[in-house]
Amino acid sequence: MVDILWQRGERKAALRLEEFWNELGRQQPFTLLCAYAIDPLQPEAYGGGLESVCRCHTHLIPARDYSRFNRAVLDAAKATLDQPLAQMLISLAANHRPHTEMPLGQAALLWLKQNMPRTADRVLEGVRARLAS
Repeated sequence: MVDILWQRGERKAALRLEEFWNELGRQQPFTLLCAYAIDPLQPEAYGGGLESVCRCHTHLIPARDYSRFNRAVLDAAKATLDQPLAQMLISLAANHRPHTEMPLGQAALLWLKQNMPRTADRVLEGVRARLAS
């Protein structure tokens, strides 16, 4: 349901529905799996979209293979930045993770997009290229 609203551009309604599910979950525990057609490797996803969705969820699963995803982010960061700066980025991302559980690579991309948006776009390009091959 939430993805239908999301894809229609009714993002506030989708997030409000998520909040209703969360409120219901506090009253009656249950497991709810949500799926959004958001590509976390597209810069547009970070225009508040991915971040907003994360606030309503306990976990973000952006890729099937976390280790491959994390390696692609680290390699792209190293290619875009120099080695020490890329390592510092990963460390910052690890220490400033949102409350949503997610792979370290995704946390790094979120941190970069919030703090260094132009660099984030270049790193995202590199990640897409690495995951495409």
